[in-house]
Amino acid sequence: MTSIAEPVRASIVTPFRIGVAGVILGALSFWIALPPLHTRNLVAPALLAAAAAVAGGYAASQGEVRAGWGAIVIGGLGVGLAYLATRSSVDNLEVAFTWSSLIAAMFVFATPLIYGSLGGIFSERSGIVNIGIEGMMLMGAFWGIWGADKTGSWITGVLIGMAAGGLIALVHAFFSIHLRADQIISGTAIYFLSLGITGYAFIQLYGDKNIPAGVSEIPRLVIGGGLDRMAPLDDEERLADWLGAEYEPFGAHSHFGLIHGEHSFQQVAEAVRTFLEVHRL
Repeated sequence: MTSIAEPVRASIVTPFRIGVAGVILGALSFWIALPPLHTRNLVAPALLAAAAAVAGGYAASQGEVRAGWGAIVIGGLGVGLAYLATRSSVDNLEVAFTWSSLIAAMFVFATPLIYGSLGGIFSERSGIVNIGIEGMMLMGAFWGIWGADKTGSWITGVLIGMAAGGLIALVHAFFSIHLRADQIISGTAIYFLSLGITGYAFIQLYGDKNIPAGVSEIPRLVIGGGLDRMAPLDDEERLADWLGAEYEPFGAHSHFGLIHGEHSFQQVAEAVRTFLEVHRL
């Protein structure tokens, strides 16, 4: 049994996994000083950071340099930030670290960055270094809004935005593949070209005015509190905050989320109310 258990244990407890565990311990050394735990003593964060450093040192000594040094650095940062957190008041920490709002903001601001990163990965896998992704996204965003404004349909706006981003990407592909141009220079040029095109087009199309209100938008998710009380209103409001959705205390309406467009919310709400009244829910 011992001869069988040793290889299994060796395959599970690897230097890399120990280094990853050290990274997690380093992050925990900071997290326990934040809401809702509010550790006001630096002993526990210091112990976790020390454990992270030990795990990182072992992983680095076994050849896992990135994971090992990552654990050491994260452990040092964790205990340093934990020290700063213990010097702050609990009330200030509660205001600064509202996890539902932070997570919702993370989803909102990280989504376009993730899309851009995925585009960069596909470009790299195809053999093209693409540092003009921001310019392509800028073209897609501007012309997508312009298309939705002029056609009155968010679907058409999305298609126009995709076409605009694809066309400027095609320019980068032509110079990089067919003309064998330096891909870094071409990507940089694409970014500045997109910046110039959208800036000039905005002035020519809208002048000193902003984009008009009432542009057709992609339907939004609304979380509402309702009649059946299957979920407490506080939980539903917190769920909406986490999802980055709107929250409406509908009262007599269903607690389920509603998908509504620019002008359809009242009709949807009335339909839900009628359904509940007819079925006496």
